[in-house]
Amino acid sequence: MELTDGATPATPGARVNKGEQDYRRNFSAGLVHAVFLQASTAFSSIHTVLPSFVATLTGSTFAVGLMASVQGIAHAVASLWSPSVR
Repeated sequence: MELTDGATPATPGARVNKGEQDYRRNFSAGLVHAVFLQASTAFSSIHTVLPSFVATLTGSTFAVGLMASVQGIAHAVASLWSPSVR
């Protein structure tokens, strides 16, 4: 096997070990990412924390009910608008 940069090829045992290290690191990073994603989704859900936050800030039940409507309208407008974007 000819190498152009003068490096020696890695031994098969070292490659497997490096691959296993990468696998463990990537698995851990994916797990941490999933935990933070679920936590942020729970806090930004229209059904959990946001209604109590809006009720505390405004004291209006109308504003709390309006949140779900605004979210539904925003999803509809986004899906109507996005096909026209190039």
